[in-house]
Order: sequence, then structure tokens, then C-alpha cells
Amino acid sequence: HVSLSTDDSALISLCEGINLAEVCIVSSCGWEAVAEGATVGTASNIPGLTIGVIEARGEKCPRCWMHSESADENGLCPRCAAVVSKLDIEI
Repeated sequence: HVSLSTDDSALISLCEGINLAEVCIVSSCGWEAVAEGATVGTASNIPGLTIGVIEARGEKCPRCWMHSESADENGLCPRCAAVVSKLDIEI
């Protein structure tokens, strides 16, 4: 999980409506206080942005490798489960 923290409200507003997890290619990402025990760094090209990284919760999807706390009976995340359900295959 990636936590982003800043006092720059313009930056937060700029990112509104953007799926940050998809852009960053991580299981989950959000504007929040950095979790205790996270590896913490700062952005070199965005002053005032603090980035915290901690292992994502949930089960690792065998199809996309993203972690999800909403995996189905086959371990698929909701996104992959929706795609696989439309395919004419059995897993």
C-alpha cells in the first residue's frame, strides 16, 4: 500500500478523480497519514510530498498480482473476476 501525504491542497485537488493505485501500478494508494512501520521517502520533484510504502493487505490475485481484501473463491481480485467471468473458460 502506498500512502501519500502533503499539505499542498492544490496537489490533492489536481489528483481528484484519478485512480492513483492504477497510475502508480500498486495494489492501493491514497492520501492519508503514512502508516507506522512504512518505508518513508520524499518526492524529489514534488516538494512537500511524503510517500510511505507498506505491504498491501489481502490476497495476491494470481492473474494480475495485485492484493485484494475482496478476492473471490479462486483468489481473483474483483477486477480480474469480472474479466474472467466474461471469458468462455473454466478455471
